Amino acid sequence: MLYERATVLEHDGRWAWVQAASQAGCARCAAGRGCGGGIFGRLLGSRLHRVRALNEPAAKPGDTVLLGLAEAVLWQGALRVYGWPLGLLLVGLLAGQTGGDAGALLGGVIGFGSGWLLGRWHSRRLADVPHCQPAILKIVPPGADCFPENHLRA
Repeated sequence: MLYERATVLEHDGRWAWVQAASQAGCARCAAGRGCGGGIFGRLLGSRLHRVRALNEPAAKPGDTVLLGLAEAVLWQGALRVYGWPLGLLLVGLLAGQTGGDAGALLGGVIGFGSGWLLGRWHSRRLADVPHCQPAILKIVPPGADCFPENHLRA
């Protein structure tokens, strides 16, 4: 499970819009010994990210929350975004080889475009499936440290 702290901006029934700032987190996270927030902070910079998340604990605007996303969902998303277009690009290249270089190029472009459209279509179908979305796991009390294990305890 991947974790991130965020602030609830607004909520609409079962869903909430949250904003997560990519940052180094606490001193332990920045040193690479914490929950991993420092890694995300170094990769993404200090940008703010607005995300729709499942709001089971009924968090209100202004609450700091702990978001969770299953690693399998992340891997499946990466496969849709990168794997399908790349795989169909190669299939198109091989299929178009009989037409020479121009045929291979055209086949590759058609394959890549098809993979991209297929991934986009499939991702949109999963947009409202709860187990494929980030979820608010718990409302984080003010002043709590950033370790997810501490937040997940009752």
